[in-house]
Amino acid sequence: MNDRRPDVPVYRHHRHAGNFADIHKHVVLAWLVRALTRADGALCVLDTHAGDGLYRLDDERRANLASLRSDAGLPATLAPYLHVLDSLNGPSSLDVYPGSPWLVRALMGPDDALFLAESHPRAAAALSARFRDEPRVRVLERDGWEVLGQWQPAGYSRGLALLDPPYADARDYGIAPDALIDAARRRPDACYCLWYPLVDGCHEPMLKTLSAAFAGSALRAELWVEPLGRPGVMAGSGLFVVRPPAGLHEVLERLQPWLQAQLARAPGGGVRLVRAAHT
Repeated sequence: MNDRRPDVPVYRHHRHAGNFADIHKHVVLAWLVRALTRADGALCVLDTHAGDGLYRLDDERRANLASLRSDAGLPATLAPYLHVLDSLNGPSSLDVYPGSPWLVRALMGPDDALFLAESHPRAAAALSARFRDEPRVRVLERDGWEVLGQWQPAGYSRGLALLDPPYADARDYGIAPDALIDAARRRPDACYCLWYPLVDGCHEPMLKTLSAAFAGSALRAELWVEPLGRPGVMAGSGLFVVRPPAGLHEVLERLQPWLQAQLARAPGGGVRLVRAAHT
């Protein structure tokens, strides 16, 4: 499997399970869940584009993950993420990769809830089968943007929404900022984490809108594993986190350079970490 396309960038969960973008996204997601579950009160998590939940690893992705496990300078920040990976596979094997639904379910507290939106019938069926005995996990076979637009769960003091569209259609770059701004207005006590690919600069207009809307209350974190700007190449992964828990900026200052060095595919990679501001 590779991350290269000659035309429009497409990110499919099953095609990219365990690649550099998944590692970047899921390490941060695991930290967010742990940080938010330390506070008082129940947490409600929404995954807007949940996928299948579990994926088989190919040899390349297995090698990348094994190198993270074996590094002597492993940052403590990776502990929640690696705990889930090890619990699923065992400490000496790597056959299956946990998608965000599995990762969140493994880390959330006993009073927390997880809502999984997935519009693809086969993926929704797979999620329903995986979590059939989990009363605190609800699978919704619906469009994730629609679910986000109605997300106001009662009885939970805090919320976390992962917005992880496939960007198979360029319209996602326009839908995402409108949906995120609307959701954050309606649910001011929640944290939002939007993932996006770094390819062909498609994300820049979206981030300009979001940075203006959330100036002073969001972080933009990016990691690229080869030079940016090659047509049709997904060279990096980005996260736009609205209302991040205290400490995330300091964590990412240390974590992103380490991850980039571990996952680099060619010289010319890098990282970016900035607080959202008017541009």
